[in-house]
Formats: sequence, structure tokens, C-alpha cells
Amino acid sequence: MLSPDFARKSQKILSQLRKFIGDGACWLILCNQFVLDGEFTTAMSNELYSRDLGSQRGLGTLEDSDDSGTLSMHTPQIKTSSTAVPNENPDAKRLIWRDIYAEVIQRRSIFGLLKSVGATQNRVVLDQVSGFAEPGQLTFIMGSSGAGKSTLLNILTQKRMRGMRIFGEIAINNQLVEMGDIKKYSAYVQQDDLFIAEMTVQEQLMFAARLRMPSIFSETMRKETVEDVITMMGLVSCRDTKIGKDSQKSISKGEKKRLSFASEILTDPSILFCDEPTSGLDSYMALQVVAALKVLASKGKTVISTIHQPSSQVYELADRLILMAQGQVAYQGIAADVGNFFQSCSYPRPIYTSLPDHFMKVLSRSENDTEQDHIRKVEEIIEAFESSDAAKYAHYVTHVKVSSAKRKIKYVSGVGKGYSASWFVQSWWLFVRSLRTLIRNPIVLRVRLVQVSAVSLILGLIYYDSKLTADTLMNYKGAALRASSDMIYMFMFPCIYVFVAELPVVIREYQANTYSPIAYFIAANAADSMQYVLFPTAYSLIVYSLAGTLVKHEFGYSRSFQQYLRFNILNVVVANLSASLGYAAACICGTAPIAVTFVPIITSPLFVFAGFFIDLRSLPFYFKIFPHISWFKYAYEAHLILLLTPIDEIEGCHNDWIYNSSSTCTSNNGNNILRSLGFSPDYYWVNVLILVAMIVVIRGLALIIFTVRVRRS
Repeated sequence: MLSPDFARKSQKILSQLRKFIGDGACWLILCNQFVLDGEFTTAMSNELYSRDLGSQRGLGTLEDSDDSGTLSMHTPQIKTSSTAVPNENPDAKRLIWRDIYAEVIQRRSIFGLLKSVGATQNRVVLDQVSGFAEPGQLTFIMGSSGAGKSTLLNILTQKRMRGMRIFGEIAINNQLVEMGDIKKYSAYVQQDDLFIAEMTVQEQLMFAARLRMPSIFSETMRKETVEDVITMMGLVSCRDTKIGKDSQKSISKGEKKRLSFASEILTDPSILFCDEPTSGLDSYMALQVVAALKVLASKGKTVISTIHQPSSQVYELADRLILMAQGQVAYQGIAADVGNFFQSCSYPRPIYTSLPDHFMKVLSRSENDTEQDHIRKVEEIIEAFESSDAAKYAHYVTHVKVSSAKRKIKYVSGVGKGYSASWFVQSWWLFVRSLRTLIRNPIVLRVRLVQVSAVSLILGLIYYDSKLTADTLMNYKGAALRASSDMIYMFMFPCIYVFVAELPVVIREYQANTYSPIAYFIAANAADSMQYVLFPTAYSLIVYSLAGTLVKHEFGYSRSFQQYLRFNILNVVVANLSASLGYAAACICGTAPIAVTFVPIITSPLFVFAGFFIDLRSLPFYFKIFPHISWFKYAYEAHLILLLTPIDEIEGCHNDWIYNSSSTCTSNNGNNILRSLGFSPDYYWVNVLILVAMIVVIRGLALIIFTVRVRRS
């Protein structure tokens, strides 16, 4: 308990702080500092709000709606929470939903139809649910697993609605609206905090500000807004710290959750939805996170949050509670009054039991209850609530003249409004972020450089200064195939893992109207292409210096710089083709394990048709198409052309047979050897252009699949 001296000192400090930093920041300081004897200083926070946020806003009586569907209001004298925002806030948005009915459409698979024929009954998850959330208040939606709280939040935020049939009506400030219109006024903080790990807190917020804030804001105004949000959310101490991953030392989970709030409120939404904001946090971090929500509510925002098993201190921060059970509302009203309601239902709270633990235990099925007994108990509680004053008031707020007709809530794909930033601005800042992420991964870059150096050094030493003879022709063919496959396999799989790792972040940011999937794909490709130029160049330099074709002239043997350039160009093209295959596999499969399993199914058969293992001219007619779609074939042929065309004379090949050797001398120069293998010496650039065309086609396909996947997610 707080001592009188401490309370007096705290009130004095509070009055001084209010003069300089405002109510919201002052309240956050209270949340972060005053945790004594397990008791949160709720009394002080209540005093602050009741004294500073003005008189209670009248919530109104309902009259018959006019033809426009407007809900008319009068002001009744009904007990409400003490922290409603004043009437003069022009941006305040009261959210009302009424008669929400949702059922999951049960679809049978083909195999299910073979087992039995007939329609399956759809499962009802929400049954005539009505409710409201007030500006200036923090509203908790609670319930046991399967109660319908997550479904209700998904409907209000228009997330994960596929496969459901939904009816009902939604109003903002008593005006009926279409479902997609809610996105214009709201933001959604989801349960998982997804960010680019290499970004700092300040960089993440500036990125969001540049792409999400309206274009009328200057760069200076955006920076000022970011600094204000950092201060309000208590992120000053970690503003220049990398966000990091869970396995790395970085910002805490609580700071990461507050960063999620900060990213969403940059656009100053009137309504904020939160999905399980305290999930995975300890009690202290959970208290800080919910305190941040309380600060946002104090700014006049309508804050709605699902929450699971909050502590007593966390629960005391809630103004209103919506309690779900079996797809219906078991309680809706002032959060502090739920104990009295359950006591009136003959479920008094035991001593030393927290209020949320008590009513969650009552609504959950115990080991001694049968399913029928549990259903009967919950139905009795729901019936008791429906006859209570709180239910009458909720009905009073949410309903006008009841109509038997229901309006089907349609799913609006995409986003509720256009992007704030132009396509060029989106692409530029996405490119900067991708490049920054790449540079800040020195370990990955070093490992890849070591890999490229080791592979190229081994290949160069194996074929070091090899001269073409009838005995070493196989060496040249092996070197050409090895160079082709190195470029494919060294870059494809790392590309898959990197691209898949960022996919959830892209989906989340797209849902928040941050940028277009096309802008991200092009920007990420442009940033990544730099490493697919540098690493193949290093590979080409090492390999060609050790094992490039030696051309004989009057002074001896030497290597051509022009041939090196062509060798380097070919390797860069093949490496970018490899990255294209990785992008396509990642976009098609969606997860790295599936993509890594899927890729060999495609690449292994095409590898056989490169022309090394089998004479392509001897293929059966039903396999003739495969060499034409095999990138290995075009890369292998181009490498052979580079290796063999400079050779005008093969040592020892003056006759058909080489003395003291079992090898056959089929040709006396490199061009003739190429022709004997079924390749054309003049097709180097043709092969390169075909590989470039493959890059365009495969990346175009990857872009289409990526865009569809992001938009459908």
C-alpha cells in the first residue's frame, strides 16, 4: 500500500511534471516508475484523468434513424467510465458494431466427398454480437479460447476473413459505414512484432513516416513527429539501438511492442486495434505496454485490445470490458464492475483471487464439468447479462429501430486508401533500407566472400594452366560445367532464405498501406543485384587468373583480357539468373524449407540436359524440349565457347590418332571441337541474351506470384 507521505510527494511531483511534459507523458512515467508492493498506483492515474480530462461525455439515447442510416442521439444520465474524451475533440471516433453474425464455411475436399455426400453444417463463431468502444477509453476484449474475441477483432479490422460468411452493421460516430472505410480511421497492432532486424528504432520510425504520412508533411515535420512519438512511447533510451531478432541482444520485447504502437500512430489514427499486446511479456513489461495504450487513449483515441490473462495491475488500466463466451457477449460495460455482475450471478470472487482470473475461471470449463453443464452455465451467465442494466445500455447505444434485414459485410481486398507516398518515393526508401540491411550483415557478407573465394580457388588450382590436348579435353568440359553450376547453386539457396525471412514484414507493411508489393520487389532486387555483381566478379578474377585459356603466340602463352571480361559477364548473368530462380521459388512456396525441397525437383533434371552427360542430338523426341528450357545448357555452351574458341591448334592433333595414347583426335582446333559436340562457336552472345531473357521471364513470374501472395495474405 502507498504511504500518505509518498502519496503527497507523488502528487506534488505530478503537478510539477504536468506543467512541462503534459498528461500523457506524465502518466507513462507513473506507469514506468511507481510499482510498489505489487500494487500499481491506479489511484494517482485515476486522479490525473478525472481531474484533467474534463467532464464525462454524454453517450446519448437512440432515436429512429432517418433514411440515411444516421443514428440520432440524446444524452441520458447513465453511469459510464470516468475517462471519456471531451466533446470538443473533433477527431474522436466512437466505433459501434451491431448484430455481427459470422460462420465458418465448411468446405469438403475431393477425398471428403468420396467418403460421404451431402452438405456440411457451417460452424457459427459469432452470434448477434453488438458492442461499442468510446474515444478516450481503453477497451479490453476478453474470453477463453474459441470464445470469438479474435474473430470479432478480425472482422472489425478486416483481417483473415476468407472462408467466412459475415453479416452485421458497423458505424463510426453513429453513421453507418462500409467495412473498408474503417481502415481510413484506424490502425492495427498485431500480436507478432515484425521488423527488419538491422534497422534502428529511429530509422524504422522515419521509414514509416516517409512512406505513410501524407505528402503535405515536410521532412522536418516528419522528423519532429517521429521525435514526439519516440518520447511519448518511452523509446528515447533505445532510439539508436538496432531492433534485432529474438536470438540477438537488442531492444526488449516491451520496447519492441511499444515500437509497434509508435509505427502505427505516426499517421494519428482515431481508432487503434491491438491483438494480444502482452503476449510473451513478463508482468512488468506487460504493464509498460498497456500503460502505453492508456497514454494513447488519453489523447482521445479509441483503443480496443484483445488480451489474455492480464494481471490485476494491467486489468485496472482498462476502462471498459467486453467479455466473450461461446460466440456471444457475456458481459459488456465498465471493467471494474464485472465483479459485481458475477457476484449477482452467484459467482462471488474468492479472497486473494484477481478479478480477471476469477471471471475467466468461471467461463472456462473445469475438469469436473461435463460439456453440457459448461454450456448451460455459460448460457445462464449470458442470459443474466442480457437482462442487466449494462446490456440495456449497450443495446441503447448500438441499436436504432430493429430491422429483420441484415447487411452482409463484404471483404474488401487490398487497402482502404491509396498510398501516401508516390511509387518512386516508395522504391527509393525501400532500396535504401534493403541496401542498409545488406551492409549491416557483415558476417553474412564475409561468409559468402569466403565461400566464393574457396570455391573459385579450388577450381582454379584443379585446372591450373591446363593446355588443351586430346587427353585434356574432358578437363575443359568439366571446368565449363563446374563454372556453370557454381554460379547457380552458390547464390540460389541463400537468396531463398533472405527473401522468405522478409516476406512476413512485407505483408504486414502492405496491410498497413505503407507501400506497393511491386515497389518492394523491384527495390529489393536492385539492392541485392549489387552482391550478384561483386561476388561473381571476384570468382571470375580468381578462376580466370589460374585456369583461363592459355593462347599461344610467338612469345609463348598468355591469357586474353577480353576473354576475361566475357567470362565475367557470363558469370554475372548466370548469378543473377540463380537469384531469379531463388526469388521465384521463395514466392511460389512461401517458406524456406518447402522452397529448398522444391528447387532440386526442377534443377536436377535440367542439369542433365546441359550437354555434358549426354549428346543432346541423340535425345528421344519427347525429351527434345528440355535442352531449350535448361539454363545449364546455355551457360555450359557459353563457357565452352570461351574456353575453346581461342585455341587455333591442339597439340598432337595432326593426325586422327595420337601416338602413345588411347585418346581420339577428333579435331585440330577449338571451333571444330565445339561443332563436334553440337555447339556453335558463334553463339556466345546468343546464349547470354537467352539467359538474360530467362532472368526477365522468371523475375516477372516471381513478381506476379509475389504480388498475388502479398495481397491475398
